[in-house]
Amino acid sequence: MTTLQVNTAELCALLADLSHTAPHDPEFGALAGIVLHTSRGHVGADPGQTTLLVGTSTTRTVAGHAYTPCSGYLHEAMLWPIGDVRAALAVLRPLAKADKAHTTAIRRDGASVVLSEVGDPALFDDLDAPAGTELRFTVGDLTDYPRGIWALLGDIHTASVVFDTDGRAIDAAPRTDLTAAALLPFCRVARSRGEAIELYRYHQRRAVLVQIGPAYRGVLMPASYEDGNPSAVTEPPGEVYAPVLPEPAEPSP
Repeated sequence: MTTLQVNTAELCALLADLSHTAPHDPEFGALAGIVLHTSRGHVGADPGQTTLLVGTSTTRTVAGHAYTPCSGYLHEAMLWPIGDVRAALAVLRPLAKADKAHTTAIRRDGASVVLSEVGDPALFDDLDAPAGTELRFTVGDLTDYPRGIWALLGDIHTASVVFDTDGRAIDAAPRTDLTAAALLPFCRVARSRGEAIELYRYHQRRAVLVQIGPAYRGVLMPASYEDGNPSAVTEPPGEVYAPVLPEPAEPSP
């Protein structure tokens, strides 16, 4: 059994942001959830390392990766099914709103995850469970979760040439196609975090890395090119039609 404690508001922000890059249909299997684990890392300008609760989610087209400080440690990663993530947010958000310092304990007990309130056993009195007990759910199966997602999130490529499966060199071009559906999750994360969306694009055939604030990393796959030869496209094809405007008024003396 392992237990950690985390600020409830920060836990809610982590889960909510990562929900945007996870499928919400259970038919997607392991993808329909958020992978949580603990690690050690730096927070801000603090030279020392602290324990972090780290979350990752992906639809295979987009992915999100975020972390927040915590105390305690989990000895193995766990998958929270997206339905249980929603249930946890429904319970925790009102508590975080009422008390910014509110803390939630997360306990791994065999195949179950148990959430409880630190310092007050009556956290879940409003649930259909005996007063003073916990919110408990079963972790998902991580066997089929894509292992390459973390390497992709940290994949920094600055080479200007990519080779296709036939060994043909594809030079970098100015154009990269991104669908609205792929961009939407990151717009939502940026709004919730109050940060700009930083896009790191190295080649039109490679994934685009996304940074939103200091503790959120994302990735989105570019859409396919209809013309089949993106290197030949060097400028937007649309025309610009400027209007004829009256001369600006003379400034008053």
